[in-house]
Amino acid sequence: MFGGTYVRTGIVGAIGANEDGVTGRTDGFVRFHLDPFRQSRWAPYGGAGLSGRYDAGSRPRAYVLIFAGVDGPVRNGTTTSFEVGLGGGARIGVVIRQAVAERR
Repeated sequence: MFGGTYVRTGIVGAIGANEDGVTGRTDGFVRFHLDPFRQSRWAPYGGAGLSGRYDAGSRPRAYVLIFAGVDGPVRNGTTTSFEVGLGGGARIGVVIRQAVAERR
């Protein structure tokens, strides 16, 4: 989306189930990369944003989202990242995405 060399923006949506039925969320966020040119094999990043949560039978709720993660090396045109954060509860994530060797 928008951003620059060190800053990237994104939007993520998810749907799932909990003890009350169907649940969903949308996240809008900004990530700050400490090594945008892949000078290191593993590189940390951090971010913040807003998260909306939608549970069956409840009103939508908004949360502040904060997270930290690390981008891994590029292999066969993909990279893996690991994240932890807070935003409507604890968050742990694994991200697999397309990547190029010269840029995060």
